[in-house]
Amino acid sequence: MKHILVPMQKILLECIMKVGKAVIFPGSDLENCLVDSQLRSEQIDLIIKIEQNNREKFRGILSGLSFLILDADYSEDEILNNPTVGTQILQNVNRMLDYTRIQQCLFSRPEYLMGRPGVIDGTQCFFLLDEDGKIDNVFLADKVFYSIQPGIGLDLGFHEFADEELYNAIYSERTDEVYLEYRSLLGDACEAMRILDINRCFVYLFSKVDRMGHCDTYHFTDNKKRIIACLAKNQEQFNIYSNQFYFYSKEIRTKIVHQGNHILNYVPIKKAYEVINNLFLLIVNFCNAIINTQITVFDDLDVYILKKVNEFVYEMPLIEEETEESIPALEGNKSVYFAEISNMEVTDPLKLGNVIFLPKLGSFNYRNVYGNYVNKDLGGEYDEIYKRFTIEDMEYILEITKHTEMKQIMEKHVVAIIIKMPSLVEREDGPLGRENLCDYICNEIEKGYNYFVLTDEECYALGVLPSKVGIINQIRLVYQYDEFTDDITPIPGRVYAEYFEPEEKYVVKENAVIWNPEIYEILYCSELNELKLLCKTALERICETYYISDWTIRISYLYDILDMLHPETTKGDKLLKNLLAFTCNTRQQYDNEKIDHELLRTKYRNPILHGGKQIWEITDSLNEIKELALKLELLITDYCVSLYRKDIATWEEQKAEYRCCQIRLGLIH
Repeated sequence: MKHILVPMQKILLECIMKVGKAVIFPGSDLENCLVDSQLRSEQIDLIIKIEQNNREKFRGILSGLSFLILDADYSEDEILNNPTVGTQILQNVNRMLDYTRIQQCLFSRPEYLMGRPGVIDGTQCFFLLDEDGKIDNVFLADKVFYSIQPGIGLDLGFHEFADEELYNAIYSERTDEVYLEYRSLLGDACEAMRILDINRCFVYLFSKVDRMGHCDTYHFTDNKKRIIACLAKNQEQFNIYSNQFYFYSKEIRTKIVHQGNHILNYVPIKKAYEVINNLFLLIVNFCNAIINTQITVFDDLDVYILKKVNEFVYEMPLIEEETEESIPALEGNKSVYFAEISNMEVTDPLKLGNVIFLPKLGSFNYRNVYGNYVNKDLGGEYDEIYKRFTIEDMEYILEITKHTEMKQIMEKHVVAIIIKMPSLVEREDGPLGRENLCDYICNEIEKGYNYFVLTDEECYALGVLPSKVGIINQIRLVYQYDEFTDDITPIPGRVYAEYFEPEEKYVVKENAVIWNPEIYEILYCSELNELKLLCKTALERICETYYISDWTIRISYLYDILDMLHPETTKGDKLLKNLLAFTCNTRQQYDNEKIDHELLRTKYRNPILHGGKQIWEITDSLNEIKELALKLELLITDYCVSLYRKDIATWEEQKAEYRCCQIRLGLIH
């Protein structure tokens, strides 16, 4: 039998590890590992043969890597001639690592997460071995650009399988519908570890919780009862779970998903990670419990869950009052920061929102900025490019760019300055923590170029996006400027060993024109009411999806954005009616788009969000998936623009305008 060899980066092994039917072994120092292993003799012989016949590569271009070996269930022709097969193999290998992720990895320490299987220099791949275990061919999948997976990786040392029940659940060979559903859900939950943005991670995990109770409605209270009844050992524990869920749903999810706010505006960073970890463990424990019932069909599962629900009495949840320790992480003193953008090219200073982009030193004219600053301050004429700059903005530019350190940075890269951001306090772990603060500031800077991400169709078609901010040579770094002491302090962040981007530069056209002022105003408006905040958040989240390489997660996130646009209903039919009434000009257009989106919702959204499906299980057409993403983006954007044009500020005004739209389209009289 032939085998497949998958390179594994960011995992340090001191032993040989079994993951179901596959085996992971280090590329060096094999002798000691084999002595202590509990592998069958034929597995040991295979690993020795692979190492001997590929020793030159293991010590050369593949040095420092570990490897996963598994049987090839497909022929070489099937793998090399059908990219979907190779992609599925890599996805299956990724799922083999879920047990280790659950046991060894923490959301609060993402830098210790294993690397994505098969990724070498930004390309996913695996090797096909001949009968002698020698590398015979290579399967190359897509490039993995803009992956923001941090860290140096996971040092496993000696690996023990401490939870035999969970291990057996993950590596079971069952193929019944109940097992496939909840095994898929376990894998989806593990993917949340790759979502660095704490807000998006919470939303993603909660979407998994939403569907795991196998409830025939999407009413959260009904679903919650079914979930906690299967986990609680007694009434007291049932009540604790119920209160916890109520806080997560009503106090956090409502504010994030339905009101467009950030989780750190409501809870401190440690509490936020605690919430996320609890959600993750809830999914793991529930899925493990359901799998270990040995129930194989959903009808029997419904009977089992209903019986468990009837064992408990549901009481209205209570939420404990917040203590002083729950001061949100984003409160406190404000400061000025700047960071590099490695692939961006601009010719003039540019301001988008509260972010200022400065060209490289060769194109930066200090005297020109100073002259325009003086003229603007005195009420004289100044260049058009400084129209959106305030006097304070220009003062910051002049003060910061005079520093030698800043000049050295500008010699190589475009620099972005952002003002009025949270300040790093004296303690290095601070309210956000040094690494978390660095990520937060860089993420906020990235919102500055969202206008270009949304409107630059040419670069999007070429697959070239602005770099993730602050990552130079795979290390993230932001600088804090103290305007009182005139000092610049570097704040190093995490290592991003998997970060790669295209060689092409992202070029902002000379004298960049804001040709879509409505999109600009939605993204960067500073006077926010609840509807403007909702639209701003929705467009920002669309931009985030462009950097997601996994199409299942990307489509799931787009549907999450769509769902948040009308927080008073979770029913898809009512949501579509509301949105389309604002975006359609005629009854015919309304009817056609409603039918189209209902079909898409049935085909894609419900199987992905509530059925645990990967999008490649639904279709193998990338063009079809891209068309779906575009339709969702257009519906979200058109609705936000419609609200902006109508200057709707409150949900009461939205309801009144909705009725007017219904009358205009002939939906009601």
